[in-house]
Amino acid sequence: MAEGSVWKEHEGRNAGLSNGVSGEHGEESSAGRKQPADRGGKVTAVSSGVNGTGAACDGEDMSSVIAEGGSESSVARKSAAERVQGGVVMAVAACVVVSTGFTASIAMVTAALILSAFSPTLSRRITRWFGEAFFSLAPFLLLRWSQMRLLVYGKGDIRSDGQYLLISNHQGNLDWMIGLASAHAFGSPMPGSVKAVIKRSLMFVPIFGWIFWALEFMFLQRSWDRDQDMLRRGGKRLQSYPRPLWMALWPEGTRQTRAKLEESQSFCRKRGFPVLQNLLFPRLKAFRALLQALRNTVDGVLDTTVIFEPNASSSLGTVLTGRASGTIYVFLQTHVVREVVSDSSECAANGRSPEDEWLIRTWVAKDELISRFHQDQTSVLSEYRPVSELFPNVAPSFSKLYILGAMSVGLW
Repeated sequence: MAEGSVWKEHEGRNAGLSNGVSGEHGEESSAGRKQPADRGGKVTAVSSGVNGTGAACDGEDMSSVIAEGGSESSVARKSAAERVQGGVVMAVAACVVVSTGFTASIAMVTAALILSAFSPTLSRRITRWFGEAFFSLAPFLLLRWSQMRLLVYGKGDIRSDGQYLLISNHQGNLDWMIGLASAHAFGSPMPGSVKAVIKRSLMFVPIFGWIFWALEFMFLQRSWDRDQDMLRRGGKRLQSYPRPLWMALWPEGTRQTRAKLEESQSFCRKRGFPVLQNLLFPRLKAFRALLQALRNTVDGVLDTTVIFEPNASSSLGTVLTGRASGTIYVFLQTHVVREVVSDSSECAANGRSPEDEWLIRTWVAKDELISRFHQDQTSVLSEYRPVSELFPNVAPSFSKLYILGAMSVGLW
């Protein structure tokens, strides 16, 4: 099969690469927090008691009806108050993000533009320090500001100072925060050494785009000739990057929805690829080109699987309002580079490269892992170890975030 035709047809379905250890990271959600479903149930009960002729026939007098109406009004007022409170909390969180981000971006861009010409090592140390401080906001917002639990497990020879090409499934708009929070559990200088392949348009987003540029992210333009050259040059530039390093790639290229999953499954049936039940079929070219560019730099591929519990929040808005709850599981497994490219003679017959075949097999295994997890969590968890056990001497800290916050207060 010609790779070009697969690339063109699949590109329409999975459009654009997106923007993105302890045993228990975070705290249980507050038992005292009232859920919207409870309020909705109350309102429904009130409505059924007031609306309809059955209320009087059941012996319910007018005073009880008035009481029910008052209850409905109090519920409405309480709901409005909670919306106002949520808006205020979100505004405070947004101010923290913007103020610390602006401070970090100014320092990082200055170091990248001026110091890199004289001392690339010093420039990278400065940008990494501020990157670690600012990116620590992700685990802070998930685990402290909100009440989510992030449980990160590992398998294989994972090193805290490793250089990895990280690949992950793309579940939703919290994936980038989950990736940074997972890296934060590995201790300093993580997550300041995390980089990603993202859309070029994000480079022009104020504050965030400046930080991504200073940290040497790779930006795709949706033109394969240009993107291939950019990946090659970016990989060569990172050969001198100090340990550790995570270069993140979401091969599915877009966040998953029911419609996109059905389109991906239709594509797989038409092209003879394995039909996945929980994941979108990955785009092959970007992974192949990036691995070839980094194969002499990275220790291996860090295969990452993110699984949300059914009740887990997946909205950035709920995180910023402090109302996000639930548990997210992250499973990490390492593969050495020679393992990824070991079957060259076998793969030549079907026209796909060893990297392509490996990524397809990995995505099939990842899909099966998610299915097994939903059926039997205990069995899957027994195959991995909490990263807190893998690295017992690592103590993730928010100290640099607090320092950055103090700098922002003093500056602005």
